[in-house]
Amino acid sequence: MIDLTKPIEFMDGTKAEATYANNLPQGFTGTLALFVIEAGGIDYTYTDINGQIGGVQVIRNRTEPKKVAVEYWLNVYSNGIVASHDTKEHADDYAAEGRIACVHRHTIVDVGEGL
Repeated sequence: MIDLTKPIEFMDGTKAEATYANNLPQGFTGTLALFVIEAGGIDYTYTDINGQIGGVQVIRNRTEPKKVAVEYWLNVYSNGIVASHDTKEHADDYAAEGRIACVHRHTIVDVGEGL
C-alpha cells in the first residue's frame, strides 16, 4: 500500500508528486495522478492507491537515503594534491614534503552518494 504522507517515486527512481483524482487530466480515471518533477517538463501517469499500473508506470514510496556523519583530515599540498586520512595522527604520520595545510572536516553524507 502506498503511503501518500511520504515521498513517492516511479519505479525507475524518478521523483514524483501526487495530486488527487479531481486533478486528473480529462479522460483519465483512477484515484491518483502523478506529475513528474525531474523530467524536463510535466509528464503524467496515473495509478491506483495500491501502486498498481493504471497508466504508464508503477509508483512506490521513496526511501530517503541513510545519512552518516563522517570526520576526516585532509593533507593539502602545494602542487594541488589532497590526501584524506581518518585521524589527525594518520595525516601527520603520512604527511609528505610540500604539505601546506592539514584541514579537519566534519560532514554528513547520504549512503551511496556519488556511486
